[in-house]
Formats: sequence, C-alpha cells, structure tokens
Amino acid sequence: MPNGRCRMHGGASTGPRTAEGIARIVAAQTKHGRRNAAARAAATKRGQARSALAELRRLLAMIQKGDDAGIDPDDVLDLLNRANVIP
Repeated sequence: MPNGRCRMHGGASTGPRTAEGIARIVAAQTKHGRRNAAARAAATKRGQARSALAELRRLLAMIQKGDDAGIDPDDVLDLLNRANVIP
C-alpha cells in the first residue's frame, strides 16, 4: 500500500486527510458522546425561552385574577423579548 501499511492488517484509521473530512469531524464533535456544541447551544436557548414564558404566564395569571399591583410593564416586555415572542 502507498501509506506503508498492510492492506489486511493496517491498523487503526489515521483520520481525515482532506479539508472536507476534517470539517466533517469538527462539526460532529460531541461532549460526552451526546450532542455537539450547536445542539447544546440550541437547548440552552430553548430552556431560557421556556423559563421566560413560564414567568410570563405567572404574571398574566396574576393580572387575570386582578392582583396586578406591582407588575411593571417593562418587565413584561423584557420577558417577551427573552422568550423571542417579539421579533
């Protein structure tokens, strides 16, 4: 073989050689074998949106009950922005 290895008993892979192969490996890298960096970032964003929406629902429930004293409209707008409800 050109790489000096036996065709039948050549050993482990030497890894990607082309730029495309290296990019594919980098994109697939995971933490603890579960998700790559992009998937972890998306999960973090979803979690933040869920917590903001939960807080917004709590505030809206208070308003519906008539217990809206002390609710700042700027806080509600901030929650909507954090939940990506307002573009």
